[in-house]
Amino acid sequence: MKPGVTIDKAKASLQPLMHQMLNLEVEDKAFSKAAPETKQAFLRMWLDLLPASKGRSYLRDQFSNSLLVLRGRLWGLVLADRVRERGESADRKGDRAAEKKSP
Repeated sequence: MKPGVTIDKAKASLQPLMHQMLNLEVEDKAFSKAAPETKQAFLRMWLDLLPASKGRSYLRDQFSNSLLVLRGRLWGLVLADRVRERGESADRKGDRAAEKKSP
């Protein structure tokens, strides 16, 4: 949306377009065998808008636990790598100290 346009204004401007699309769908060949009650229920549908920051995120809901597990595994790998690096660094320091002591 453009800055300054409220959700209510956006809904009001999009609702007529939504109903035009619904009316076209009802006139389609696929709807020819539908019961009148079904057509009326279809035509009563409306458009709803949500702010993007508060919208529905099916992907977030579906993958949030998996992402937490993945993040935990990545932290484990990073920590293991750091421990390995410190061990190698300590080994190098020990080797240098041994080289200095030997004649």
